[in-house]
Amino acid sequence: MPPRETVTQGNLSLSRPEIYYGEKESGYVIVNSREEEFDYPSGDQPVYVRYAGKGGIPLDSLLDKLAFAWQFADINIFISGQITSESRIQYRRNLQEAISTVAPFLLLDGDPYLVVADGAIWWIQDAYTTTNLYPYSRPLGSQFNYVRNSVKVVMSAYDGSMQFFVASPEDPLIQNYQRIFPTLFRPLEEMPLFLKSHIRYPEDLFTWQAMTLLLYHVESPADLYNKGELWSLPNEVVFETTVPMEPYYVNMKLPGEAKEEFVIILPFTPFERKNMSAWFTARSDGEHYGKLLRFDFPRVSQVDGPEQIEARINNDPAIAEQFGLWRRAQVDVLRGNLLVIPIEDSLLYAEPVYLQSQNIAFPELKTVILADATRVTMQPSLNAAVAALFGGAITTPVLPPPTTGGEEVVLPATLLTKLQEGLDKIGQAILQLQEELGALQQTLTQLEEAEAGSP
Repeated sequence: MPPRETVTQGNLSLSRPEIYYGEKESGYVIVNSREEEFDYPSGDQPVYVRYAGKGGIPLDSLLDKLAFAWQFADINIFISGQITSESRIQYRRNLQEAISTVAPFLLLDGDPYLVVADGAIWWIQDAYTTTNLYPYSRPLGSQFNYVRNSVKVVMSAYDGSMQFFVASPEDPLIQNYQRIFPTLFRPLEEMPLFLKSHIRYPEDLFTWQAMTLLLYHVESPADLYNKGELWSLPNEVVFETTVPMEPYYVNMKLPGEAKEEFVIILPFTPFERKNMSAWFTARSDGEHYGKLLRFDFPRVSQVDGPEQIEARINNDPAIAEQFGLWRRAQVDVLRGNLLVIPIEDSLLYAEPVYLQSQNIAFPELKTVILADATRVTMQPSLNAAVAALFGGAITTPVLPPPTTGGEEVVLPATLLTKLQEGLDKIGQAILQLQEELGALQQTLTQLEEAEAGSP
């Protein structure tokens, strides 16, 4: 703080980094009072800022102060001398609470995301139209049997202003809502380009579609009736706990495409089996937005699933030894999400490993585990892991445990070699000294015997 642009391509300039509206559950705040707002520390002197936006409601009359003092049960709003005619009170600063207050008929995705664009910070929230009354449709649990990602909500993190853009104009539910609230919704084409380029396929919708696809991928009526070709979501080890794998976003080049793109993917395994059966993806870039693809693996081939890769990691002697060393040093070993990344005609499995002191909950990325169909390696960085996996012999170095305080010391390979050579020389000198001490002891014994036998 303050943020500085360091990228060499594109534009990530940020002139308005403050976040007044976001995901945190918080009460009201009063801006532009006589009390300065702390912005960030700068050396020994803090930097202060005054709010320059229009978020919130002005407190420029006694009636306004009295009304909000009553609403929040805080008499200080009415009697405080810090509040001026320029002060504004901001509440409902949680973006999902604010959106649900304006449009309670929309179901919100659980993962809103931040976008840096046009010098400011924006929230993009996916919203769904749903009903449980759609005819001849299987319900997803007890929630609904119809769902569409019909709305993209954009909120300014600085002033809380909201815009509702219709992403699925063919949806009959959103058409009705547009008739009821003609000024609330706008066409997606009116979204500024600096924001439109950042929209992504929503995670919750992709998960619901994947859950439905576990059964409805079959094409044979007999297999559908007998449920003989069921799929399931694979499990993975995250922070030493086995959990179902969740979808994840990656930049990758899909099979048959010329360039990389931003997609969300999820692998499938056969029901009650561990090998991979398929992987499912949704695209987010440009004209390909919303297109779903599924890649099935031939049944005659054995492709390792995530649980099998986790087992290979656990069974690797060098990795198990390293994990044991860290744990004996009273350091928690936290394994991150396992990513299954298709590359050309093969799969690459990647899993980060974090270390965390048992005294301070501050995880640090320490190593990266990579695996392919036959090999597995753990290295200090992704580049080193790629080089070890594809560029030569597979080795898993034993890394020193992190220090409990101060800076960690990492010894380069050349220094380790010199240290080993020095230790070898010291060992040889010790052996030679032991031999000389033995000879000296033998000489002293002979002298003692000679003195004892002399007259």
